[in-house]
Amino acid sequence: MKKKLFGFLRSDQRGLALISVLGVVTLATILILALFSVSDSEFKASQIYRDGENARHLADSAVNMVIGQIQAAATGAGLPASGSGAAPVGSTIWASQPGAVRVYNSSGKFELGRTLYSSKTMVWPGGIIGEKKMAMEAPSPVWATSLDQWVDLNRPVERATAGAATVVHFPIFDPRATQPVGGGAAGVEGFQILPQSIGSSSVSSSTLGVVIGGAAPATWRLPMPVEWLYVLKDGSVGTVVQPAGGEGQWAGAGGAGPTDLNPIIGRVGFWTDDECCKININTAGEPGFWSQVGAMHERERSWADSPPALFEYQRYPGHPATVALSSVLAPGFNPNNYFPPPSVYPLANLAFKNSIYEFVPKLAVGGTNDGTVPFAPNDLALGASQTAPPDKKKLNDTIMAAK
Repeated sequence: MKKKLFGFLRSDQRGLALISVLGVVTLATILILALFSVSDSEFKASQIYRDGENARHLADSAVNMVIGQIQAAATGAGLPASGSGAAPVGSTIWASQPGAVRVYNSSGKFELGRTLYSSKTMVWPGGIIGEKKMAMEAPSPVWATSLDQWVDLNRPVERATAGAATVVHFPIFDPRATQPVGGGAAGVEGFQILPQSIGSSSVSSSTLGVVIGGAAPATWRLPMPVEWLYVLKDGSVGTVVQPAGGEGQWAGAGGAGPTDLNPIIGRVGFWTDDECCKININTAGEPGFWSQVGAMHERERSWADSPPALFEYQRYPGHPATVALSSVLAPGFNPNNYFPPPSVYPLANLAFKNSIYEFVPKLAVGGTNDGTVPFAPNDLALGASQTAPPDKKKLNDTIMAAK
């Protein structure tokens, strides 16, 4: 009886050891699986971060290409050299526009053009022919089926709603802006879509695939096609040419093209609007000339008698308020086509300037009235010669009555 009991106890102890071992093995398995799960999550997170960094690097490369194009145009890079030096012949002038920079010499001859959008021809040669070809560059008629070569920057994002209606979001410009707004007879003021004919090239619905009007507004499209620029592992950039119904073929500008050791790592497509001539309506105004007195002259005396008064930031040399809004509101208006004294000051000019000062923030009508009223040095606050903004309408009425 004792032997059986003793045998039973030994068997129970062996079972307890087995349970303990299984528990340890299970716990170790759970820890290993957790380790693998964390490692897998970290690996995926690293891949996502790497892809994000690659995308940012590609975006930065597009920005740097544009910066390089503008810098090259401003410094005269790529122009004919004088002798053995690197300096271009004569002085050059560059002018930017949406999508391009043009370089001219001192006599007005077109030297070369640089595109600010992705294209197989980023630099156009000088001369009349080169300038004409640059102006006539247009997308291929079959660009929509050559997706290895072309990309639509204005391709919308379509989202289906609960009511089965499709909501369309355009990244650049919405062709539906031509629709009547608020029951009016026209769309957004200043927004128009017109077919363009350049020589034998026609940029219209037949070449771009424009769909505007005659259908539901959600189906309207206004493509903006540009060519892909392919970036290789070594940093070189090139383009491809894709025939209708075929595959893209390397078009050069990148050595021998992609290889196993130098594969394509990404592609970019971009269009740039140079904003060096953009006006900030929050700080711009209409300039009124003033300078420090440098000689004894009637003009300098008027500057001494009528220095910029309170709120007359538009007469402070170098102030942002000296940027002329008349270049937009009234092209051709010359804000400085007069010289005081007031007897030769065109009242129409003063009235126009005051009308701008009325709606421009932080600028006041009055003061020295653009240098026509002497400044009283003993005026410690707003006085007769420093009219406060509430008196703007009264001053304009007086000016218009005098006119």
